Amino acid sequence: MTGEDRFAGTAPEGAVPDETPDVYGAYPRLTDEQITFLAGHGTRHPVGPGQVLIREGDQCTDFYVILSGSVAITEHHGTPDERLLRVHGPGRFLGELGLLQGQLAFYTAHAREAGEVLALPVDRLRALMARDPCLGDLVLRAYLGRRAQLVGAGAGFRILGSRYSPDTRRLREFAARNRLPHRWIDLEADQEAEALLRRVAVSPEDTPIVIWREHQVLRNPGNAELAQLIGLTPPVPDRSQNDLPVVGCGPAGIAAVYGSSDGLSTTVVDAVATGGQAGTSSLIENYFGFPAGIPGSELAERRVLQARKFGTQVRIPAEATSLEPDDGHYRVTFADGSETLCRTVVLATGARYRRLKVPGIERPPRVSVAVDTEIREVRGDDVLRSNVVEQTRTVEQTRTGERRTVDVRALFVFIGAKPCTDRLTGVLALDDRGFVLTGDEAEARSAAGVWQGQSRGCLSLETTLPGVFAAGDVRSGSVKRVASAAGEGAMAIHHVHDHLDHTTADPTRPNGDIQAPSGRSAAPGGDPHASATHDRR
Repeated sequence: MTGEDRFAGTAPEGAVPDETPDVYGAYPRLTDEQITFLAGHGTRHPVGPGQVLIREGDQCTDFYVILSGSVAITEHHGTPDERLLRVHGPGRFLGELGLLQGQLAFYTAHAREAGEVLALPVDRLRALMARDPCLGDLVLRAYLGRRAQLVGAGAGFRILGSRYSPDTRRLREFAARNRLPHRWIDLEADQEAEALLRRVAVSPEDTPIVIWREHQVLRNPGNAELAQLIGLTPPVPDRSQNDLPVVGCGPAGIAAVYGSSDGLSTTVVDAVATGGQAGTSSLIENYFGFPAGIPGSELAERRVLQARKFGTQVRIPAEATSLEPDDGHYRVTFADGSETLCRTVVLATGARYRRLKVPGIERPPRVSVAVDTEIREVRGDDVLRSNVVEQTRTVEQTRTGERRTVDVRALFVFIGAKPCTDRLTGVLALDDRGFVLTGDEAEARSAAGVWQGQSRGCLSLETTLPGVFAAGDVRSGSVKRVASAAGEGAMAIHHVHDHLDHTTADPTRPNGDIQAPSGRSAAPGGDPHASATHDRR
């Protein structure tokens, strides 16, 4: 029987007093063979009582295995709010998902008594995980479980703000979508809010705030500022160059994995979080290979780790604001002013669920259905109390317009999705709903001479700009499913290689002067349909 199979009241071999039981597989004990294998690539170090191995707020560069003694995992170490989270004994290893992703630590790990640990650089651990799939799966499953437990325990930074504040909701959504350990303190309802505001010398009017490690306080930070605080994404140069940026990190963003594994220098960016809309699903049950289903957030984390393994650079949050041809390449500019020069681009920006634009909808809603009816207003204070609905039924060609109030406690909103293509108007041809046209439809809307200069036709996932591809929900005519989006992401990389293999300069015009569908240089703004009827002889 392994440590994972034991009940909480059973002390496994090698356990120390008060050791946290491994009930859910998040704290496995390595076998002697696995420790011997790791020892051949690491260094043994003696540790003394109280010695800190991992400090909250610092970036950890080593993977630790406990050889003797025990290690405590605490939050707010050395402060009046210190809290014990876990205790580990010999055979267990330290760390959680942030170690593999390069994030700062959300906890402190310190020795409880004299002992010995084995230390390996994280880069070496990644290489060993790739060589030994059993070890890699063991560590990955443990780290995913530990991240989930940190999130559930409310460890990490604190968000203090009003439930009615859009910025509070924005920060909470950003933290939740990226599975960042945090705790929300309700300005109106939590008793500790007032005392905490006094301690950090912030007035209620200046909320929301983010508090970390007691002395770090951010007042209404942007998502990028919060990401920088916890090391979610590494600093990037103002100007960079690579083969392929993948814009969007949803299921179609799997293109980043295939791009990197094929030897292309690849960067994947997303304005909010990994996973796209699929990442918000509590359980995806129809994705092939996962008969018991898989949470969307876990699927997203596995994709990112896999992409990083092949050398993909991940930037979150990073909002792409423009796409322009530049001397035979494409220049992608981001909201922070940085830009990257690339040979090809894959657009996987997906679509966002439409919001019900009625007064009061921002209050916490909850589900009822009525035919021939439209919601005009929702009412309530801290919870939903009622809806104002209008009859849309037509009687003798006249809309009745009758309004009534319905007492409800919940409302389910499912009114479709809007493609994330606002920045692409005038750059690429879009259909009448705003989705990106590709393949034959894109070729029919391209500026004259574009494809003759490429000595080939428009590929099935290619847009009106040669070398720019669209995959997943953002593409017109795509099947809005996780599996199909992932398949299109993989197919897009095949097209990328086709494009690079067949790229030729057009001698009739200056190098790189690629035209947008409107017939001018591709840049934001303008009419994307101006050349829809050009002569394609």
